[in-house]
Amino acid sequence: MEVTRETSERLRRHAGLVVSQRGTSVDELLYQREPTQAEFDLAMTDLLQALNVELNGSTPSAAVSEGSDEVPRTVAYAVSEISDRLWRRNRPEAARVVDIAWNGVLAGDIDDITSHVRDETRAGPS
Repeated sequence: MEVTRETSERLRRHAGLVVSQRGTSVDELLYQREPTQAEFDLAMTDLLQALNVELNGSTPSAAVSEGSDEVPRTVAYAVSEISDRLWRRNRPEAARVVDIAWNGVLAGDIDDITSHVRDETRAGPS
């Protein structure tokens, strides 16, 4: 499995590492106005679900051994930068969503990142 150029570029735009031409990146939501938590959660979980499928297959829990053991450095850096920017902007709930979603992608056996984030955030801080 391989991360597509489109997903990699979207992550880099959302991290503010490249200039967006489209106008709907998480970076723009973060820096031009404050998104609601629901807007942010949807944007990030949709993006990280796409990454999850690209790295781990259409049903990650059924194909754990078939997923990729390698994550492109640009992708890992972009996700880390998104989380870091959120912490620096004093948005701990949003940073936690990114961290939970990213850990779900790295686990390789989570089929639905949105549900995973919802379940983990409902459980409260660990």
